[in-house]
Amino acid sequence: RIEWIPFCCTEKGKTEYMCTPNKVPIDDPVHRFSGIRCLNMTRPVSFQTSGCIANNTSPERINTATPIMDLSNVYGSVLNGSLRARTFKGGLLKEEVETGRVWPPSVPIGVCRLNQRPAETRCHGTPDDVTNTLAGINLVATWFWRQHNKIARKLAKIN
Repeated sequence: RIEWIPFCCTEKGKTEYMCTPNKVPIDDPVHRFSGIRCLNMTRPVSFQTSGCIANNTSPERINTATPIMDLSNVYGSVLNGSLRARTFKGGLLKEEVETGRVWPPSVPIGVCRLNQRPAETRCHGTPDDVTNTLAGINLVATWFWRQHNKIARKLAKIN
């Protein structure tokens, strides 16, 4: 689990324990012309930071992530999330069509933690909120979402 703190590169972030901002040197080969001099980074939550074990022990990360291919980002890992994704008609998952492309349903942009405006403007209302945190997970979720509905439609024709 990662605690998202968006202000690690600001003055306020200097005193926040969970912040570990990455300073970008002026001659950085990737960012030297971008003006970016700091990359926001947050420490992973550990058993120490959550108060489960003493701080003087070796850091032990809390990892609640499931493997990417378990499809919890499509079907959810709890019942409420799973129900939120379904139309309850023909085995379909909820979807939206935008500029001819099929997407998981959208939610207000404010809930996407890592979206960088103005380029990234779509946020998906999938059963697992982690879908909107990394491009790879989002890509896999969107692809499987589309495939699920494609197969459901074909099965509906047969039945």
